[in-house]
Amino acid sequence: MIENIKSIYIEDGEMTTIAKQAMMGNPYLDSSMLQEVHLPNTLTYLGERALSQNAKLLTIDIPDSLQELKSLTFAFCTKLSNVYISKDSKLTSIGSGAFYQTNLSTIFIPTNVSSINTDYGLVWSSAGDSSHVSGALQLSRIIVSIYNNLYADYNYNCIVNKETKELIAGCAFTYIPEDNSNNVKSIGANAFIANVFSNYCGFLIPSSITDIADWAFQEARFESKLEFSNNNSGLTLHDNAFYGAKFYYITSLPDSVSLGKGVFEKTYFDGSISLGRTVSIPEKTFNGAFFDHNAGITIPETVTSIGYMAFANMKFESYDNDSGISFSGTMSQWNNITLDSNWRIGSPIITEIKCSDGTVSVPVNYAETWVLNANITTSPTLAENNSFVLNYSYQSQIYNK
Repeated sequence: MIENIKSIYIEDGEMTTIAKQAMMGNPYLDSSMLQEVHLPNTLTYLGERALSQNAKLLTIDIPDSLQELKSLTFAFCTKLSNVYISKDSKLTSIGSGAFYQTNLSTIFIPTNVSSINTDYGLVWSSAGDSSHVSGALQLSRIIVSIYNNLYADYNYNCIVNKETKELIAGCAFTYIPEDNSNNVKSIGANAFIANVFSNYCGFLIPSSITDIADWAFQEARFESKLEFSNNNSGLTLHDNAFYGAKFYYITSLPDSVSLGKGVFEKTYFDGSISLGRTVSIPEKTFNGAFFDHNAGITIPETVTSIGYMAFANMKFESYDNDSGISFSGTMSQWNNITLDSNWRIGSPIITEIKCSDGTVSVPVNYAETWVLNANITTSPTLAENNSFVLNYSYQSQIYNK
């Protein structure tokens, strides 16, 4: 770890290797953070975390000679807004979290890159508000060299694997047109992790997409509407696809949709959601979700089963005739649904289901009584909601010992 050095200039031709953590800063010590670095044009190896945690570093030029960005190379360089990679770069791979918690607005993928690890997303930025996991608000432009054999951007402002047709990384300004059946078939894991879709950039899931992978929109914030094409056929939302996301508008899933586990776990809704015509609501689908104002859930009459903790630990700002949980079928149809005994554990507010022909009371079983909290307010804050969920998790650990 460096200390009391603000600038490092390495003469061209003098070095080929920089070891892991060699220039890593200390985020708690200003004197340990670099402000300027010049890497030589002979550099071929830059180790893991080599320049990470330099929160004062603004700009870096990647030498054309460098062949690989290791994992977390620039992680936590929170003010790093410009990374210059030229069209002549020999870079072949980008490791996991190479740009984690940086402030990039544009990224260029050169010709020779054939491996991109998106375990932490492409850029998980330090932007965002203090009440939520930070979001990649700044990243607004992704460009892929037209000569790259594996990846393309198709002018969609994202990275698409040409062979698998999977969108592996996007940004808040990604636009996938409805007529793109030859280009994008699926959205990959972590592709839009922590992105903030502002009031100026809604997002459309076109009909060509049949799969949205695990954690694809984890911690994303939809300040504009998320829309699904009317022609989405056989769409699958895989496990935790929208974990911890925030929705500010009414969201309607397409008719033909399948849900994985925890798709909307710990998600915030300021607008209601309808679940298309899915037949199963699996475990933890809405576990820990918070519905603000008059937001609620509409369960379709096609549902035949509701799994373990599917509606557990939930909070509603209000739970009355205009919000809460409604069922588009009849009371008789609701009573025929296979319910896991702990489907709404930790959600004492869920005492009834509004059906098309009346209201069904929801009995509290013995297993649920130990987590009931009589002090829950009818208008909880997000902080109160999170506190309740954490308290439940702690009680659960004690209970299951």
